[in-house]
Amino acid sequence: MQLRRTARAIVEAALILPGALVMVTLPRPVILYLSRVAGALVYRFAHGLRRVGEANLNLVFGDTVSRAQREAWLRESFQTFARTMLDLVWFRLRTRSRLRRWVETDDSLDVLDRGPVIIVTAHFGNWELISLLSGLRGHRCLSVAASTFNPVINYVLRKLRMGSGSDTVPRRGALRALIRRVREGGNIGMVADQNVLPRDGGIFQPIFGVPALVTKAPATLSTRCNLAVVPVFCRPLPDGRYCMYASDPVLPGSDQDAMTRKIGLLLEREIRHYPGFWLWSYKRWHYRLPDHDAGCFPFYTRELQPNQMAGAGNTVHPGRATG
Repeated sequence: MQLRRTARAIVEAALILPGALVMVTLPRPVILYLSRVAGALVYRFAHGLRRVGEANLNLVFGDTVSRAQREAWLRESFQTFARTMLDLVWFRLRTRSRLRRWVETDDSLDVLDRGPVIIVTAHFGNWELISLLSGLRGHRCLSVAASTFNPVINYVLRKLRMGSGSDTVPRRGALRALIRRVREGGNIGMVADQNVLPRDGGIFQPIFGVPALVTKAPATLSTRCNLAVVPVFCRPLPDGRYCMYASDPVLPGSDQDAMTRKIGLLLEREIRHYPGFWLWSYKRWHYRLPDHDAGCFPFYTRELQPNQMAGAGNTVHPGRATG
């Protein structure tokens, strides 16, 4: 098994590294064309991902929109994700000049300049560019990032995300690194729309009206470090640019559950405005409690097991996601 995994890692690295070297040199229109084609192919042939996306869209919108509209949003979601992944590579070359040319900002982002803040976002638009832009504005951002099973790919992804002085830290053991970055005057970034088990500090809250596991880490760090939580979004534009902007900050408070709910509602609002930019193929409602009505959840939802409940592991973990 270990030998097979090692061989797979070598093959993946051999395929991805040369492609990345070519990708950074391509003209912007080619990147946009490739993202549209790649997203359309995934929509056509990745039946498992498409089934999850269709279930999620039906759960959230149901009969309030037509099936054709839901299909269009799902196709756009795959194309947006493809563009995000290609741009993670493309913006690595001439990062500062490309960010200035292709990312439009407004005054709402001035909040990032007023001292350390906790930046939260969702798998919406190009979330990868947010920490890069924070670094470009002079505030290095330390973001929590998932790891793959391939150490070479992990190394490459980290380098790609370090374009403007920002950096990433693995989820496991991230808390100390995040607090240290705040004390150094930098921002920290977290993707807040992931499943976090109760044993790792996750709690159930309504997401589009249906209970889902969410992380309390932004609220916990906000209270502990007396920092505002700022939802930031990077929305794709048709001409190949992005529009990056911030919602109203969530100020630290004593009720962390209420803070977490407020953050979730701000993320939901943006997703409802632009459904085609969210990652609908993610199993957002992966788990439910035994007393939840199974009929209210998508087909892929599983009942939480005793070893996944609170008290079975760590207490508060910064965004350690599962499934």
